[in-house]
Amino acid sequence: MLDFVSVNNSFAIDGFYSAIRFNWDDNFVFNGESHNFWEAVFVVSGEAEVTEDEKVYILREGNLIFHAPMEFHRIKSSGGSSPQVLVFTFQTTGRLPKSLDAGVFTLDPKQIKYYTELFDTIYDFVHNNFSDSLVGMKAEALLMLFIIKMASKSANNRVSTAQSAVEYRRIVSFMTDNVCENLTLDDIARKNNISVSYIKFLFSSYAGISPKNYFNQLRIQRATELLNKGFWVTEVADIMNFSSPNYFSAFFKRYTGSLPSQLR
Repeated sequence: MLDFVSVNNSFAIDGFYSAIRFNWDDNFVFNGESHNFWEAVFVVSGEAEVTEDEKVYILREGNLIFHAPMEFHRIKSSGGSSPQVLVFTFQTTGRLPKSLDAGVFTLDPKQIKYYTELFDTIYDFVHNNFSDSLVGMKAEALLMLFIIKMASKSANNRVSTAQSAVEYRRIVSFMTDNVCENLTLDDIARKNNISVSYIKFLFSSYAGISPKNYFNQLRIQRATELLNKGFWVTEVADIMNFSSPNYFSAFFKRYTGSLPSQLR
């Protein structure tokens, strides 16, 4: 009798949102955002500066980066170049390999050819109103295989060494470590021996949003995690050091459009 060995699928590709070919000028800036799906960014030519949470990367021709769900990210032209970039977004179930979000991948010519075919297939699928299921299945299969290949490839954690990027990373790390504290911008500046004006400059340069807005978004993410784990609204308000559950609910609704009780 033959033995049967089942395949334990740790993740699955559920579908795609977009596939876009970008040709940016040398002054292009896309301000920071986060969303609940994956994004792949590949630089065909030129140079781009990418912010991902607290890290700042420089991507050049042949470089690829994956943004995980709910990661804050921003991109802009760099080095006086006009980069050409291929971006697609996709939704998954399960946990993708951790190494996928470890930094910047450098693709060899064979991998670049594969990525281009993958992108073109996704592009055909999403720009034809998702109507051809066979094209969608091909895109899913190509992406599954590409992720498996990338999971075994070492990413280059090539963060920017510019002093301002180092300072930005330090401030974001501090915010993340103290996300449950009700800190003001003055508190953050004082505890890090840095001026408020310089913090504002750093976030204008690398995040595209104000430092206070960035910190509040971190707090919303943490509160959402706690609510999803089953904590009551009153418990989350206490853990996150809000003055009252009512104030926490109003704060949460201002940023998400929903009350925390509705999420829970």
